[in-house]
Amino acid sequence: MYYVLPIIYSIMPKGYKQVSLPEEFYDDIMKFIQKHPELGYTSVAEFVKVAIREKMEKHQKKHAIG
Repeated sequence: MYYVLPIIYSIMPKGYKQVSLPEEFYDDIMKFIQKHPELGYTSVAEFVKVAIREKMEKHQKKHAIG
């Protein structure tokens, strides 16, 4: 089973697209967020957005140098 992010929207706000995650991956992220509230993540969607942004920045820096 897959979850669609962000889950809280039944109709996507303008400028957003949906991403699907395997259920197990979603559950692992949710458990991590609940176990570490000090990190400030309030949702799986927020966690994934930050993770993707950080990964993109890393790749952009790596490929901009070369």
